[in-house]
Amino acid sequence: MRWVALDAMGVIYEQRGVSALLVSFADRLGVSVDAGVARRLYREASLGQMSSAGLWEALGVPGADRDAEFLAERTLMPGIREFVSAIRREGVQVGCITNDVAEWSLRQRRLYGLEDGIGPWVVSAEVGVRKPAPEIYERFLAEAGCEAEDCMFIDDTPENLDTAGRLGFRTLSFPGTFAEIFDLITEQRRCTYGQR
Repeated sequence: MRWVALDAMGVIYEQRGVSALLVSFADRLGVSVDAGVARRLYREASLGQMSSAGLWEALGVPGADRDAEFLAERTLMPGIREFVSAIRREGVQVGCITNDVAEWSLRQRRLYGLEDGIGPWVVSAEVGVRKPAPEIYERFLAEAGCEAEDCMFIDDTPENLDTAGRLGFRTLSFPGTFAEIFDLITEQRRCTYGQR
């Protein structure tokens, strides 16, 4: 195993359930947004069909740039930094496959300084396809320059893991702790190398 590919929301970051968060964020600003509308608009933005500014406008949320305020609660999952450092010392590279709005993904990974340890970042809005579509996983493999069987994919959504598994990725369901994940990966690598 040479690569680990992480989901973002619910694995790298604690924030998840973006559509519901958009509804509650708009409500705090005095704007009523239907949950179905929020889900549809977020999906469009996460496919690159509109920018984050376009999303706020479509939602009727006032203000030119609400990204920083909305993303303030998108905090790092405990242990992620230590995991990335430790697993890279073991010779395993770390990337990300995420359904997200392009501006949001870029803002957060730069804010937390994640670009040095994690990459490539395959973001749905940048590639025009969302998990669990196979094409987004194939894009990751192409950018990472690895085969599916050399990569473990970690996500908190069963459908995303199912597709990755069918493509040949090793898969692991989150939540857990990053210490447990590190132990599991290093043990699997030791067993594999021991058989050679």
